[in-house]
Parts: sequence; structure tokens; C-alpha cells
Amino acid sequence: MKNSGVRRIHPRSAVRAAGILSALFLAGCESRQTGGQIVSLPGEPLKAAVFEARISDVTPELSGFGSLSFISKTDLSPAVEGILKSLPVDEGGRVEPGMLLAEIENTQLLIRSAQADTSLIQARAGLDLAEARYNEGLLQAEARIVSAEKLELTLGQKSLELGSLEVDLGKKKQLLAVDGVTGDQVLKLKLSIEAARTDYQNTLKDLEILRIGYRDKDITDKGFAVPSSGPARRQLLKELNCLSLKAEVDVARAGIDTAGQERESVDLLLGELRIISPGRGVLGARYLEEGERITPGTLLFTIFADDRLYAVFPVQEKQALLVREDQDVLISLPAVPGEERAGRVVFISPMIDPKSGNLMVKALVENPGGELKPGMFVRVRVIHGRTEKRIILPLTSLTEKAEGKAFVFVAAGGRVFRRAVVTGGESSGGMVILEGLKEGELVVDKPSLLLKEGERVSVE
Repeated sequence: MKNSGVRRIHPRSAVRAAGILSALFLAGCESRQTGGQIVSLPGEPLKAAVFEARISDVTPELSGFGSLSFISKTDLSPAVEGILKSLPVDEGGRVEPGMLLAEIENTQLLIRSAQADTSLIQARAGLDLAEARYNEGLLQAEARIVSAEKLELTLGQKSLELGSLEVDLGKKKQLLAVDGVTGDQVLKLKLSIEAARTDYQNTLKDLEILRIGYRDKDITDKGFAVPSSGPARRQLLKELNCLSLKAEVDVARAGIDTAGQERESVDLLLGELRIISPGRGVLGARYLEEGERITPGTLLFTIFADDRLYAVFPVQEKQALLVREDQDVLISLPAVPGEERAGRVVFISPMIDPKSGNLMVKALVENPGGELKPGMFVRVRVIHGRTEKRIILPLTSLTEKAEGKAFVFVAAGGRVFRRAVVTGGESSGGMVILEGLKEGELVVDKPSLLLKEGERVSVE
């Protein structure tokens, strides 16, 4: 057979040649794109995205993440037993001070209320009766004092009459000596005198009887001093002779106090038939439903106060000394970028967690509208110094980051140079540069892993 001019290629040689061409093609592609960075072909400068370093206002701050938590919660339980009649607020609903949360039905308490009213009426009637008896006793004591005074006047009159008779007897005796009167007349006069003396003595005894309990001795025996004035003495004697009646008045008044306290106690219990919200917040949990029987102490509701919340966040041990109470805090929600709320540090844990090496901090955040919810994830910035002028670089421009230092690539004269910088802390989403960089220098953003010291670059 003649040679046709076409050279036959062995199958194995063809496969080997195809593999070499594929490798060359892939190598060419890798020279154009590596790690997401556009680079040049051999001999061409690398393309690099750069930005100009500028000085900005930097406020020293600590940043971190935490979550919102309730400051306080209130568990509500009834003070009386009964049947749950109504539950107007659903679980998760907002509550305000004085809002009705539940009503309880208790028939026995209503009966007790009626009994308390009756007892109070009876006690008041008993007091009226005791006071009437006491006033009557005072009048009787007054009448006895007047009777004694009247008897004193009568006794004085009888004393005068007896004296007059004794004078007449002396005269009669003189007349009898000269036969001016008879012996019968003298005897009759003597009998009249004896009768008058007996009457006087009887009247004196009656006066003594009337004076029992109304003497100065009776006043001092009861531990009182005898008043110097007559009216005061008279009033004291009246009161001393009505002590038992006065005690009855005191007992009646005590009965009213007891009945009144029972009435107040029942009123308080009646008030407990309505469960009222003690403050503003969220009805976090409702444990029973309408129609269920409850007893005192049964947990009904848990209310979480949400007008103010805690932002709870950790601080690393090395930064613990930078945090103090009353420091300003800015809190933002990742779900709502660009919006920050002010707060202040109110609690710093007295000890560092040995497992995590963190210090737990709480910041108080006002939440008057209730927009913030407990459990929300938040970003926290704690301001701990005065505002300064510093360069801030995007975190994506830093390489080989370590504690307080990092490296950047600076573009100048068509080439890049690796530069060590001293870092502060993060601020406004970037890193504060303390040393190693000047304002106006061009810094490479997102430098390629293939970028080397002195590499030629094309600045974008």
C-alpha cells in the first residue's frame, strides 16, 4: 500500500497529548483567577483593589454580642379559693397596671360578707345600749350626790332643832324649881329631846350610807388624788361610781372594732376575687383555664416586665478592667442594621468564669414601647474612653492578625509592600490602626494569598 501522506498516531500517544494540553489550559486559567482575586498573566502586573487610608473619629469601645433578658418577673397567685370565672388576657398579651387578669367565684365568701355586715350592725347596737346605760349611771350618781347634799341640809336643821329643845329643857328645869311648870311638862320635853336626838342619829346614818363610794377615802383608795375644786371632785366621783358601766361601753366598742376588722378582712378577700396586674409587661405564662378550681397559693400567671431590659454580654478577661458601672453602652439588633439604642452598665459580675475566661456584664436598656423582646440577639458596644483621631481599616485588608499587631499591603509606585501595623481594637466594623500607617497611603483590600513583597500591581 502506498503512503497517503497521513501519519498514523498511536492511541496511547493521543491520550498522552490530550492530557498535556488539558494541564496547560488549566494552568492558564489558574494564572488568571486564584482565590477569587484577579491576577495577570506572566509578565503582567497584578490587579489589586485599594483604598486610601483616612483619619476618622474613633471612640474607644469594646464590642461583642449578647442577648436581651428580663429584669424582673412577677408570679401571681390567688389569696382565696374558688372557681376561675373569666380570663380576659391571653398568654403573650401585653398588660398594664390595674388591668383585670382574672375573676374568681366564691359563694362562701359572699355568705361570710353578709354575716360580717350583720355582726357589725349588732355590735353598733350593743354600743348604743352600753352608752345609754353608762349615761344613765352617771345621772344616778349625780342624783345620789344631790341626795347626800340635801340630807346634809336636813341633818343641819335637825341639829338646830335638837339644840333648841335642849335649851328649852334647861329653862323648864329652872321653872320647875320655882313651881313654874309641872314635872310632867319637863318629862314630856325630855322625851321630845330623846326623839329628836334619835331622829338626828338616824339621819346621820342615812347620810353616811349615801356617802359610801362618794367619800374622799373612796377616791384615794382607787388611786386618785382628791381634786381641790368641787366640780372636779363631783365629776370624778360620778365616773368612779360608773366604772363597770364604762367597762361595758369599752367592751361594746371592742366588739365594733372586731366586727369592723372582720368586715375589712372580708372586703380584702372580696378584692382578691379580682386578679389585677401589678405593673406593665407581658403575660408570659398562664397556668390554668376558666372553670378550674383554685386554692390559695396556686400559680396563675407569670408577668415579665419589659419596659426595661438587660442586655447580657461577656467581656474577655483582658478587657475586664475597661468596664465600669454607669458606662455608656450602644446596643443594636443584627436584624435592624443602622439602629442603635443607648444603655448603661448596671452590673459587673464579681468573678470571671474559669471555663470561658469571660466576665458577665449587664446593661440596662429602656424599652418603653416594648419593641425589644427578651431573648433577642444583640450587638453591644461599650464606650470606655474619649474620641480620638485614628485610621480605621476594613478587617478584610489585614493579614496575619495577632494580639495588637497585623500586616497590610501598601501600594506605591506600581508595587506593593508588606507593612507591619500596630492595632488597637475594633470600631465601627473596622480595625483601629495605632502605628505603621499614614493618612493618604493606599492599602490593598482583600489581598491575594499569592501577593508578595515588591509585586507589581495595577491599582483599581
